[in-house]
Formats: sequence, C-alpha cells, structure tokens
Amino acid sequence: MSKLVSRSCNTTSTLLVVLAIAVTSGVCSYYGSRLGQSHSQAIPPLPTLDLNAGTSARSKSMSMATGLIDGNVEGLFLLDHVSGTLQCWVMSPKTGAVGGYYRANPGQDLAAAGKTGQPEYMMVTGNFFFSGNSGNAGLGQSICYVGDASTGNVVGYGLVYDKQGIKRGVMQKGIMKLVCKGTARMEAATRDQ
Repeated sequence: MSKLVSRSCNTTSTLLVVLAIAVTSGVCSYYGSRLGQSHSQAIPPLPTLDLNAGTSARSKSMSMATGLIDGNVEGLFLLDHVSGTLQCWVMSPKTGAVGGYYRANPGQDLAAAGKTGQPEYMMVTGNFFFSGNSGNAGLGQSICYVGDASTGNVVGYGLVYDKQGIKRGVMQKGIMKLVCKGTARMEAATRDQ
C-alpha cells in the first residue's frame, strides 16, 4: 500500500511540474508575441540598483535586525530578551569583521517608563538621516526601535561612531543613545452621555 501511495505522489508531483512548465511557457509566449518579440530574443539587462534592505528575525529569547549605519557600513542589532540588553555590531568595510561594538539597556529604559511583569520584546530598525555630523564623528543612519508588547512602551536608539576609524579598521566601542521614548497604548476614547 505504501509503495502505491509513494508512486501516486511521485506521479502527481511530476504532473504538477510538467503543468507549471507548460503554463509558464504559454504565458511567456503570449506576452512575447504581444510585445512583438519572440522568446528567442534576449531580454535587455535590468539597470544596476543600489539596494539596502534591512532584515529582522525574532525568537522567544532573542531578536536580531540589520540596519544601515553609513554608506557601505552595516550594523547588526541584537536584543537579548532575558537580560533586556541591546547590542549593535558595526561591520568594518576594511576588514569584513566587527569593527564597532555598541550597547544599550532597553530593559531598564522600558522599566523606567512604568513597565511591570514579564516583557514581550520586539525590535525593528528604520533609516533616519541625522544632520549635524562634526568632523569624523558620524551619526548612524539607523534607529533601532524596541517595544514591549505587554505594556505598549517603545524606545529608540541611535549611535555615534568614528567614520574614518571604521573605514581604517580601528575597533570602536560606545553606548547607544536613547533618541525617543513613548507608548503605543492610548486610553480608549469615551463619549459623554
């Protein structure tokens, strides 16, 4: 019986692949003829784009997100849900390794905002182009936002780094600066009767 089921699954999979190829071929042929092209002609190359995409991931005890620090310099933000500690590893374009290490403690900052009970952290990064750089000190172009879903409290952090030092491969350390703090929870609107 299991051989019959296995053979049936293989046959079904093969038929689905053949059907997908036929549909794709038909769609390409149709649109190629509509554009006055045959599918034997080469498709022109797409223009080169400078894309910077941030990513994030979360587990029960840790969150990670990437964010642009400056030009070709990226940071990896790591939030430990157990300790409430946030780290940012700034990657050095010269060495290809960690060239900067920054810390903050959103657990304490969220607690100062009236947090009680077990936190339910979440984290994202966003681009923000600060103005006012002076000399080699540069403000990172990402803000790391950390929220506690159990209270609705949110904090955001930025960092200052040595732009020339990171490009030369000089290791940097520092504290991330708290740049915003607030709550996402609002009292429900009530109507006077």
